[in-house]
Amino acid sequence: MTSKPDDALGEVQWGDLKPFMSVIVLQCAGNPTHAFGALVRLLKKPGRARQGANVWTVAESELTAASNGVIPGLGDLESLQVDQLFGCVKRQQGRPGWALATSDYVNVSHELTVALRREELIAVRAERNVLDRLQRQLDTVPRPPLRRLGSSILEEAFMQGAAKNIWMRSIQRRSALRPASKAVGGDDVGVALDPVEDGFFAWDAARCAMPDDPEIVYLKGKIGVTISNSQIWFKDSPDFQTYVLTMGEILDIIAEVNKKPTGFSAFPVTAREVFDLTGVSEAYEVIPVDLEALPESLRGGEELENAATLLQDSFLNVQEGAKGTKFKLDVGTNGVVGGQLAASLNRLDDRFELDVGFDRSAREPLPSAREICTALNNGQLLEVYFASGHKYSSGRLWKQDFTPTPFPGWAWEDFTGFDITKEKPERSQSTGTIHDGIAKPGDDSLFAWVVDYCNEGWLICDDSSGEAADFFHIDHENLLRVFHVKASTNKSDHRGVKVTDYDVVLGQAQKNMLYLDKERLAHRLASTKLAEPACWLDGERIKDRRRSFLDKLKATRSKGVTEVVVVQPNMRRELYFKLSQDIDNGLVSQDTLRLQLLEMQLKMARIAAVKYVTDLTVIGSG
Repeated sequence: MTSKPDDALGEVQWGDLKPFMSVIVLQCAGNPTHAFGALVRLLKKPGRARQGANVWTVAESELTAASNGVIPGLGDLESLQVDQLFGCVKRQQGRPGWALATSDYVNVSHELTVALRREELIAVRAERNVLDRLQRQLDTVPRPPLRRLGSSILEEAFMQGAAKNIWMRSIQRRSALRPASKAVGGDDVGVALDPVEDGFFAWDAARCAMPDDPEIVYLKGKIGVTISNSQIWFKDSPDFQTYVLTMGEILDIIAEVNKKPTGFSAFPVTAREVFDLTGVSEAYEVIPVDLEALPESLRGGEELENAATLLQDSFLNVQEGAKGTKFKLDVGTNGVVGGQLAASLNRLDDRFELDVGFDRSAREPLPSAREICTALNNGQLLEVYFASGHKYSSGRLWKQDFTPTPFPGWAWEDFTGFDITKEKPERSQSTGTIHDGIAKPGDDSLFAWVVDYCNEGWLICDDSSGEAADFFHIDHENLLRVFHVKASTNKSDHRGVKVTDYDVVLGQAQKNMLYLDKERLAHRLASTKLAEPACWLDGERIKDRRRSFLDKLKATRSKGVTEVVVVQPNMRRELYFKLSQDIDNGLVSQDTLRLQLLEMQLKMARIAAVKYVTDLTVIGSG
């Protein structure tokens, strides 16, 4: 609760202050004097006090240069180049959280709020609870005439020196297979970031050494910024005069960058979160969220799970000719187009929303298209990639700037006689019947292709619930290959690039790389619950419950190399080299963009494989 004693409200004793220099910097939208007044009114609003606590204002002062305001002991605001200054001290008194209600123990604390304006920029120093409340109010409609600084302004203003620390968050959808955030420290982390691995992270906060500048007197040493809330953090001030002069230098540097931005980027390999739709254009690919890869806490209820499952099995294709943030989708199931949808990316307060409906200019949609439309509007279940380098995911928008390079692990094999859209033997329902039906007469699935491909050495199938991989193979040179197999959604000789065909299988490959440890793998394979797991020796099926394979694995634990192999025949050799040539010639199409996106994801998976001292090969058709 809030209480106000009978004592008269005092003036802030500026000379007694030495605030820590951590501030939120805001830019005025409209008249600066009015904007500062709006800010002061927000800061004066009482917050929610802890239960049983009393909070009241004990001192408050507001000065302006226009009315010849003077800070005792420091001078007038005009000489300090401060246009407006507001200060407030609140006292909070209440029982400690560790004490019973009957206890006589009392905690007394004081909270300081200081807001300082120079021209159109305002620096706000306050306690965490006050700043959190202010951040929420900045996004509440009707919005106050105050705006956070853009990330590019903060980056150019304060990240010119050697970066000592950086905090980043992943722009990929949340997955149990990869970190959602990471922190890196070093002598100059800006040059140490990896253009592939860190290209899928956006930096949110960083701490850099300020470069030497004879015109900068107070802002020396390491300074940090947090771009999501427009925060700048430095160090303790020895007195209030130093605080005011340091704030002046901070605001001057920002004002200079505001007037003449150069586009400087301290961390060019990382993505950036953007907060408006300026420059977003030409959607070229959509990828459904893999709900199984999400942490349990984010999976939602049964309705959301059913929607995600439907989208994973659906045909979703962005039509050519998308402009701006609007695009059209051909959708359907089982490879059959059931209708056309119209989608638009819109800003909704501080987030973005993908609005999906039927394309009114198209024919009447089939029931399958209606089901897909309902699923797409069930939650944030779709990622959208734009030719402008932007990516939409889970209500947020990111900008990636990277120079794509080819993935070096492609291998091209002949799939003649096999159905590349069929992963496992037909009419096989249970795990046992799948194992029994592999490579039997009439089986033209990709599982049968693996048996034909690995016709020398020891081969076993591990397809089952909780599998370590689809197949494991050891050749006579002691090479252990770990196969992950996924059917193509299209077997046409004119099929294009389909990124989603690789999405799930790459996730499975990365998830199970822990089984590249041969001791762990041997234990996992020996504990199978299958009555008769499928095994082959030199191309001939044998029934020994993996004994021959496990004996060979044991004999090769200290020698031989390991390779992760993804079998996904969607990519055609002829198309790959044509698109690669188009990319070299500077030609841009949906398929060249999709290929670059796919190869970026393949390189991410390869980085994960290299960490396990192995490599990644992806087999396409050709």
